[in-house]
Amino acid sequence: MPKRRRRRAKVGTLRQFRKFSFRLFFATVLIVGFGGGAGFLWYQQQDRPTQEKVEHYTLTTLDLLRENNRVPLEVRLVLDFVADRIPLHVGLTVDVSQFEGDSTHIYGGVPESSRNLRILENQGFLLGYDEDRGNPAWVSYRAFQPDSMDATPRPERFTPDNRTRARVHPDLYTNSGFDRGHMAPNFAIAVMHGPEAQEETFLMSNIIPQSPNLNRRVWRDLEQRIIRRYARRFSEVWIITGPIYPEQGKQHLANRVAVPKACFKIIIDEHDNGLRALAFIIPQSVSGNEDPEQFLTSIREIETRTGLNFLSALDPEVQDTLEMHANRRVW
Repeated sequence: MPKRRRRRAKVGTLRQFRKFSFRLFFATVLIVGFGGGAGFLWYQQQDRPTQEKVEHYTLTTLDLLRENNRVPLEVRLVLDFVADRIPLHVGLTVDVSQFEGDSTHIYGGVPESSRNLRILENQGFLLGYDEDRGNPAWVSYRAFQPDSMDATPRPERFTPDNRTRARVHPDLYTNSGFDRGHMAPNFAIAVMHGPEAQEETFLMSNIIPQSPNLNRRVWRDLEQRIIRRYARRFSEVWIITGPIYPEQGKQHLANRVAVPKACFKIIIDEHDNGLRALAFIIPQSVSGNEDPEQFLTSIREIETRTGLNFLSALDPEVQDTLEMHANRRVW
């Protein structure tokens, strides 16, 4: 379908927030403007080692304030605006002005695989299912700002997907020590696409074994960041996610469902200046308290460990530039 460039969500759309204080918002703008201007003049006069220390502490403080829900929304909006214009925080951006390959659920083409995957399309997401492993090899969806963040009640049951030959049953996970981990998140799909689409996230074709600390903490926190923050700040982002298996010592549930060693998540943001991406590899062994930044990696590393080829519809030079870069910071 024709490529449509979407601009970032603007601060001007503040009417959606019920008790928004414009006085606090503009006061924050003035304080940040004058304080930042004075600080920048001082920063320019310092040597490079001092500048690097200032960059580190400034961005770390900025991130802590932006992620703290106790900080008023008006203040966080201003800090988001500032962060999105700091080059180190923005990360590598690649020009894809000639690309015309984005679609509803996936960006840059369906991932290529040497394995025989079954492509399953749902209302809110697309996936490539690995029958031999009883898991999705990848799941992709587009996150955009919904009209409301009120989701329908969470479905009570997981169900086998009769479109698959494996027909994995949810009971295989019982007493296994692993959660039934969603790849396409039920809450995000529910608020964007409605209750029928939410039901589809409970099909076992969308589920992989995840440790409780991964599923209920680090993974959930990233999912919430995407739908609650990225969808608002960037208008839309594309997500590709899935399992990474160990090279040796493979584990299965009931000799049917392969247990991953880690999970990957790729977040793609198309904005006015081009395309950028975040890539994460998160091991099953997490405690749950880790900072997502410690799991940042490159898309190329994920490709190496999964055998998948992402963004294959992009120009090879653009693809290489984007995939070989590992961001230093989370947006």
